[in-house]
Amino acid sequence: MLAFGQDGDTSQVPERDRLPLTMERSSGFVAVKTCAEIEQKYMDYLSQLVGKEIVPTGPLLTDGAVSNSDERGGSNERVMRWLDGERPGSVVLVSFGTEYFMSEGQMARMARGLELSGVPFLWVVRFPEAEEDVRGAARSVPPSTARGMVVEGWVPQRRVLSHPSCGAFLTHCGWSSVLESMAAGVPMVALPLHLDQPMNANLAVEVGAAAARVKQEGFGEFTAEEVARAVRAAVNGKEGEAARRRARELQEVVARNNSDDGQIAALLQRMARLCGKGQTVPN
Repeated sequence: MLAFGQDGDTSQVPERDRLPLTMERSSGFVAVKTCAEIEQKYMDYLSQLVGKEIVPTGPLLTDGAVSNSDERGGSNERVMRWLDGERPGSVVLVSFGTEYFMSEGQMARMARGLELSGVPFLWVVRFPEAEEDVRGAARSVPPSTARGMVVEGWVPQRRVLSHPSCGAFLTHCGWSSVLESMAAGVPMVALPLHLDQPMNANLAVEVGAAAARVKQEGFGEFTAEEVARAVRAAVNGKEGEAARRRARELQEVVARNNSDDGQIAALLQRMARLCGKGQTVPN
């Protein structure tokens, strides 16, 4: 989300306070990384609340994100070969972004839940820098097995989501991940863990992009059995069938908005006018 108008550094502001502060400091309009076809009623409501126009930018997804070549080429190709050996729509991708690190207990419950689900999984795990935390959490992560693959650090997420064997995405519902899942036409299993993610998960469920949501007692409080239930529902249940149909519809919406150069051109012109540079932006 970008707010245009007043200057102000928010780097020292707590993350939970940045959104309302950004809204407050904006004297022009607020640009949101989204598609009006998906969130128009929420954009209208937010506009009424803050008294400022909300302008959608589109999903802003780059084609480079699905490239076959990158600095981790060898490990990526191992991942893709493993996916090639799985049945279409049978694998759940499990990833929780780059800013949240699971505790040892959370990893243990996640590992147990994935095993209980009986569904092939590709789990991307990340560890915090503190050495003592790494040692504890690492003990909870199972090695890659015939049923699943565990990858530390990073995988080409859009490329994996676009693979025919990927049938669901167990995600924290960070907004970029939500949009990437929609762009690939893959239904989500929502497990929000941080900041705006519960709101994003609510939206994913409401618009039909999420096939299931892992029930929690509070942030990060989930059971292995609940993980297994949600994954099975998304990959093998009727919920998953309905979500896959809806995911294909949303895939078309995201693709249409992502290729809309006119939308970005109009936004740039508005930014230029706000900065006093006239009606057009030089090529």
